[in-house]
Amino acid sequence: MTVAPLIAVVDDDDSFREALTGLVALGGFEVESFESGEAVLGSDQLSAFDAFLLDVQMPGRSGLEVIAELRAGGVAAPVLFVTSRDDERTRALAMQRGALAVFGKPVDAGALLGLLQQVAV
Repeated sequence: MTVAPLIAVVDDDDSFREALTGLVALGGFEVESFESGEAVLGSDQLSAFDAFLLDVQMPGRSGLEVIAELRAGGVAAPVLFVTSRDDERTRALAMQRGALAVFGKPVDAGALLGLLQQVAV
């Protein structure tokens, strides 16, 4: 029996987080969702995640701060961003911090799931 990759979904918007969690689960992944950067960083299983889906703008720690803390803590799992602020500056900052991809909202479900299936192994 193979274990499905575990994906962390982090977004402060309840309805979007629930929709994204459902989408990722339908894609065949295990999912754990978090309402904030602080919540995911407080998880005792950071190293168990095969990938992270982070919102860029959140109250408290932004997604850009979360990726920096993940990397500083030695967590190397791929990070994909989802954002309503899909501009060149935000995209460039995310990529500089080590993001694999940046998806604008609304998310292209097929592209997101396809990329997760490639990288979350």
